[in-house]
Amino acid sequence: MFPPARPERTPERVPDDRLSIDPGDATLLVVEDDPHYAAVLRDTARQHGFKVVIAPRGDEALQLTRRASMSAQRLHAPESLYRWQWQTARLLHAMGKSMAALDTYRQAIATLQSIRRELSSSYGKAPATFRTTTGRLYFEFVDLLLKHAARLPETPQK
Repeated sequence: MFPPARPERTPERVPDDRLSIDPGDATLLVVEDDPHYAAVLRDTARQHGFKVVIAPRGDEALQLTRRASMSAQRLHAPESLYRWQWQTARLLHAMGKSMAALDTYRQAIATLQSIRRELSSSYGKAPATFRTTTGRLYFEFVDLLLKHAARLPETPQK
């Protein structure tokens, strides 16, 4: 006799702030399937002034990120759009979808290039360096490109 098949475990929902986010709120997306740890991350982020959205699975985080990206496109907000595209690329890479991640990194870089001059204006603040603001986007993209190239078969040189 076989034991009954166990149904797929649905992660416990941890209350978050997704219904109370206003424009301009600093928001953090937490991707964590352990309810206790997700609650600890949420509480810590709230103590630092963030609103928190919790996604217990990567596919839900990807869906939320793509929805935010579409909103940024609809609002013509490239300064937000490139960040959502960047986050989408990171999630795709973490899910093992390297080619889709590379395409999305390219989109984020194209969006960033379109506003790079505006971002470099500091509006009275001390100017931030490229490396500290957006350099990681390029480093992550190149790292993934190199990893992808290392997996390709070598072709004979003529």
